[in-house]
Amino acid sequence: MCFFILEKVEMIRKEKDKYPEIYGYKSPEDIPKNEDGSETYYLSFVDADREIRYAAVSKELFIWSRNYERNIRRKRDIETRCFVPSTRTHLKRCLEDCSNCPYGYTTRQNFVSSIDYLYDNYEMEYPSDEPTPEEVYRQSELMKALHNSLNKLSPTQRRIIELSYFEGLSDAEIGKIIGMKRSTVQIRRSYALEELRNMLKAYV
Repeated sequence: MCFFILEKVEMIRKEKDKYPEIYGYKSPEDIPKNEDGSETYYLSFVDADREIRYAAVSKELFIWSRNYERNIRRKRDIETRCFVPSTRTHLKRCLEDCSNCPYGYTTRQNFVSSIDYLYDNYEMEYPSDEPTPEEVYRQSELMKALHNSLNKLSPTQRRIIELSYFEGLSDAEIGKIIGMKRSTVQIRRSYALEELRNMLKAYV
C-alpha cells in the first residue's frame, strides 16, 4: 500500500515536471534564464500536493513579495515585544535591542493576546484582508491566460464578451451595436464562455 502511494506521488511529480509553466518548476535552477541576460526572479509556493514549487515572476512582483514578507516579520516582531512603562500612555511596546535588554528581561514579556498567540493556544484564526504573494501570483497568471484566451476567440465572440462583462451592456444593447438579435447574442456568448472555460481549465 505504501509502495503504491509513493509510486503514484512519483507519477504525479513527473507529470508536473513535464509542464513547469503550469505547475511550477521543482528547483530554481530549472527556471530558464532570460534571453537578454537580465536577472531571473522567482517565488516559491506550495501546490495542491503540498510540494514546494518555483515560478518565474516579474521584478515588480518579486519586490512586492519581498516587502510583504518583510512587513509580516516586522509586524510579528512588534506584536511579541514587551510592554514597558510610558509617561504619556502608561504602557508602550519596547523597541530596544532585546539582546541587551535595559529592563533586565531574558525573554520577551508579552501579556497581550496577539493573533499568533490565540491561534497557538486556542486555535482561533482570523482572515487576512491582504492577499498572499501566492494569491497575487496566481491572479496575475490567470489574467495573462484570460487575455491570451480572449485573443483566440473569434472577433464577434470577443466583442460580445467585452461589451457584456467589461462594459456591462445588456444583450439587447449589444445586439444593436453588432447588428444581431438578442437571442443570437445570448447563444454566441454561451459558446464563447464555454470556449474560455476549456482554455482556462488549468487555472480554475
